[in-house]
Amino acid sequence: MSKSKGNIVYADDLVEKYGVDAVRYYLLHEIPFASDGNFTIELLENSINSDLANVLGNLVNRTIGMVNKYFDGEVENTNITEDIDDDLKSTISNSIAIINSKMDEFKIADALDEEAVESIRARIDSIKEEMQNVLTSTHGNKQD
Repeated sequence: MSKSKGNIVYADDLVEKYGVDAVRYYLLHEIPFASDGNFTIELLENSINSDLANVLGNLVNRTIGMVNKYFDGEVENTNITEDIDDDLKSTISNSIAIINSKMDEFKIADALDEEAVESIRARIDSIKEEMQNVLTSTHGNKQD
């Protein structure tokens, strides 16, 4: 981008079209701290669609869908935990520690991609596995 060439992009325009969180995510994820980076609208939209919509959106939709289907849209804190709950808490605690360490080193893209996005992907896989176990135990091998 160059002001003299006239091919600049205004952050306010991006925020208006894509939202502040999506733009912030892209810039922090794709452009290394204190370095030059590539920016195109296509790269921004790909990042939004692959990481935010597909990965994060998938987790949110699966979670909401399961809450609605199995708990009539309400989840109570019963203070009952299972091994899977302890595993999840441990995984999240470990991820937070790694993210904090990477952030302290200004490795923001690594913190976002390697830990945050990968943790979300792992949660999706965990949900799939747990739901398969539930379906198998209640309906044999039949899937929804």
